[in-house]
Formats: sequence, structure tokens, C-alpha cells
Amino acid sequence: MRKIGLAVFGVILGFTILNLALSAMLTGVMFPGVRVAGHSVAYKSRLQATEQLRTYDDQHTLMIQLADKRYTMKSSELGASRDTAASVEAAYSIGRRSALPVLGIVSSLLDGDSGYAYQLDSAQLNKFVRKVLADVGRPPVNAKVEVVEGQPVAIADKDGVSIDQAQLGRTLQLALAEGQDKSVALTPTAMKAEVRLVDTEGAITQAKKIIALDLSMTYNDRTFKPTGSEIAQWLVFPVRPNDKGVNMVEVDIDEAKLRGYVQSIANDVNVAPTNKKVTIKNGVTTVDREGIDGLALNQEEAVSRSLKALRSQQPTRVELSTSPVAFKTEYNRVTTLDVGRYIEINLSSQQLWVYQDGQVIYTSPVTSGATGMGFPTVTGLFSIYAKATNTWLDGRAYGEQYNYRVLVDYWMPFYGGFGMHDAWRWRSTFGGPDYYYNGSHGCVNLPLATAAFIYSWAEIGTPVWVHI
Repeated sequence: MRKIGLAVFGVILGFTILNLALSAMLTGVMFPGVRVAGHSVAYKSRLQATEQLRTYDDQHTLMIQLADKRYTMKSSELGASRDTAASVEAAYSIGRRSALPVLGIVSSLLDGDSGYAYQLDSAQLNKFVRKVLADVGRPPVNAKVEVVEGQPVAIADKDGVSIDQAQLGRTLQLALAEGQDKSVALTPTAMKAEVRLVDTEGAITQAKKIIALDLSMTYNDRTFKPTGSEIAQWLVFPVRPNDKGVNMVEVDIDEAKLRGYVQSIANDVNVAPTNKKVTIKNGVTTVDREGIDGLALNQEEAVSRSLKALRSQQPTRVELSTSPVAFKTEYNRVTTLDVGRYIEINLSSQQLWVYQDGQVIYTSPVTSGATGMGFPTVTGLFSIYAKATNTWLDGRAYGEQYNYRVLVDYWMPFYGGFGMHDAWRWRSTFGGPDYYYNGSHGCVNLPLATAAFIYSWAEIGTPVWVHI
């Protein structure tokens, strides 16, 4: 027994001495059998391994097969850059996971090959992914319902094709880690549509009920009944989540199209008003045509009731109603002077003409009211209703703003306080554009000779036509 104990002790002692020796020998260097992408770095320090790996070409070609497309690209085109420091650290850790160098050496000799470590530029990788998606990718197509020849028809969904970018990144990392040209096969990811064909069944059933609905609209003794094909054209099929959060196809009514149908009825029912026509000739009013009110269909009421019936899927008879449309009055104002004697005053040209038997027998410049100061001369067809000489005109009788008191030789009023009179005592020129701010308080100022002529020629009742 003593000999056995000494033998065991010797083995343990020898094993301990061996591990100590190996630990000293491998301090700061790689374990035997360690390789990086097939390149041996055994017994080399981190610095030596780094210098060695940097002598190898960083660029490798990847042949990427995706469906029926093949892409041949350099690693740099994928945004891959070799991380030498990380590669060396990974290699240096091989064999050091065990506390006993002897066991670490066994591990490094059996499985001491590590790959290159790479960093991928996500922006560059996304560029490649976008290119691939443009070639082979397609978004999923949801199932939907369309109206074909007056009937709802379900259009089946279609799966889409995409690429899992995270999986693509991991695949490229593994391929690049081997440090050599490599062919990689990628499998596209199928993308299911959010709305499947089965999700349209309820909408199809409801749509058929609405199309078959007995809907009529009546006005007096007339009935308007849309056909099933017409109702079908009003249907829309929105996608909304149900109470479980699952997207389902529903059926609803397009109000704009329903309004279009009601408008077509209105075009048939409405009665346009007949406007009243009135002629005002020389101030005398004559009714040429009496006005007649029209009728307009109450479209909002019709749309609201029809919409409610369609959405509730209840047969309905909608009684249409109308509202009166008031006629308007069209005025035809005519000024014709078929009298033998009258006076015409044009405010725009600041001129006056005296007519007798259709001929101008006298003309003169005038100065009318100061429009720009708020004292315009009235326009219209009037007549001289009084005549006076050597008269004081006192404007204060018409309001404080008419603050004047002047003596005139000839005064011929034709409308209220408006009239024709001489103004030679305070005005030296007539007929100019200065009337706008420097005219009268509304009367028509005349040169003295003009006022004298008109006073002697005109009788009370002589028409005076004032216009712009």
C-alpha cells in the first residue's frame, strides 16, 4: 500500500509539474493547434498574430444565391470590414477556458480553428438588401371585394416575399469568417397578407343582401327604384379590425355615389322658379311678367333615410319631399326721353345739354357735387319743380354738414334740396375734374349765362336727366 501511495503521489506531482511548465511556456502566446481562418498562429503572441493576419488579403468574394437570382459581390460591397483585433482575441482565448493547460492543449489541438471577426456597416448592408428586394421581393396583397357586373366578387390574397435582414447579416458573418471566397444560398421569407380570402366571406354575404334590398323613393304619384346593379355601385369594402383585433373586410355605402343617384331624381323633380320681370321706364314701374316660385327636392333628407335603410338592410319606401324656391325679381331700368324738351347732365364729363324737339340747342360745362367729400349729386330722371331769382340758399336746413349760405341769381330745384343754380360769385371755372373734391354740396353749379338761359327757357315740369 505504501508503494501504491507513493506512485499516486508521484503521478500527481508529475502532472502538476507538467501543468506548471506548460503554463509558463504558453504565457502570452497562442496554444498549439490554434488557427485563424486556416492560418496557424500557434505559439505566437497577440502582436505577432496581428502582424501575420494583416499580411493576408482582406477582400473575399461572396456568391449569394437567392431564388433564381445570383449576386457576386466583394465583402466591402456588403459593408464588411475585418476586425483583426477581435479575431486575435478570439484565437487567444482558445484553450484558456480550462484551468489546466494540458486540457487546454487537448482542446486547441482538436478544435483550435476560429474564423475572422467582421463588422458589418448596416447602411451598406441595407443598400444590398434594398437591391435584393427590388429584384425578388414583393409585398403581400390583401384579399378584397370588388363589384363585377353588379355582383360582389372576392379577390384572393397573395403572399409576399421578403428577406430577414438579421438572418442575412448572420449568414454573411459566418461566410466571411472563413476568410475565403464562398457561395451562400439564402431562402426568401414568405410574408402572409393581413387580410385573407376567408376574411371577405362576411362582407360578400352582407353585400348580396343589400343589393337585393327593396328600396324605392316616391314623389306624388311617381316612384323611383334603383336596380340591384345601381345599388351595387354604391358599395365600398373598407378593412377594419374586429373586436379581437383581426382585420376583416366590411361593407358600407359610398355616400357620394348615393347622393349622385338622388341628384338624378332631383333633376327630374325640381321645378325652376320663373323670375318676375319688371321694367322701370323713366321712373314708372311696369310688371312684364309675374314671378312663380319653384320646387327643390329635399336631397339631404332623402340621402339620410336611404342610407339608414341600406345600412340596416331593411326594405324601405322613402317618401320624397320638396321645398319652395322663391323667385327673384329682374329689373330692367330704362331711361328714354321722348318728350320735346328736357335737360341732360352727365356727371362723368361734367357737361349739360339742352334738348328741344330732338335737337341740342344749348350746351355748357357744369360743376356737380364733391363726390370725394361725401356730397355726390343724385342721379335719375327728375323734373324742375320750382323756379326763383335772387334767392338765398341755406344748407343748414339739410343738416349740420351742409354749412353754407349763398346768394344765387337763378334757382331751379329738381329733387329735394338738389337743383341747378349759378355759382359765378365763388367759382370762376366749370367742367373740370376738380369737382370730385372741390365741387358743390350736391347741386349742379352753372355759369351765369347758362343759368339765365335755362331759367328763361325751362318751364316747371321740364325733365332733368342726371346720369354718370
